[in-house]
Amino acid sequence: MINCWYGFIFTDNSSKYLLEEEMKPKLEGLEVVYPDYSGDKLDIKIEPHSDHIIIMRRFADVCRYSTQYMTHRRRFTVEEMMKLAKEEGQLQQLSNLEAFFKLYNSNQGTVFYFNNPSASQTVTLEFNLTLTNLVIRDAKTGANWFRMVLPPESESYKVLIPI
Repeated sequence: MINCWYGFIFTDNSSKYLLEEEMKPKLEGLEVVYPDYSGDKLDIKIEPHSDHIIIMRRFADVCRYSTQYMTHRRRFTVEEMMKLAKEEGQLQQLSNLEAFFKLYNSNQGTVFYFNNPSASQTVTLEFNLTLTNLVIRDAKTGANWFRMVLPPESESYKVLIPI
């Protein structure tokens, strides 16, 4: 009889985003055999719609295992936040107009998505904001307002980024 025992940690990333984790195992009587492991931690990057496995082998009669896991916060690009604003943002209808805007907030910024589906009407909007730890991207330093002019059948974005 062969005395070899294995265990594994399997992670499935079914999201559309890269998953980044850090694992710090504390092993007694066990060793990580896959992936390569040296030092005190494993840095794990799992591509969207893929999976990852960590394989451990028990080599002693008695073993102990504990781990610290940290999943790194998802970092969105400005372009990704703009797409999220358009697709998933909170809808804000503008009274008596076909035009609307959507608002997307995250710890990485705020994005306004504007849409004017009207075939004939230009819409002009002005926003006065109270900003804390945010600045209007592509605006003068200290700006706390912006004007959005939406020609017929157009869309546009305004991005606020943390300082």
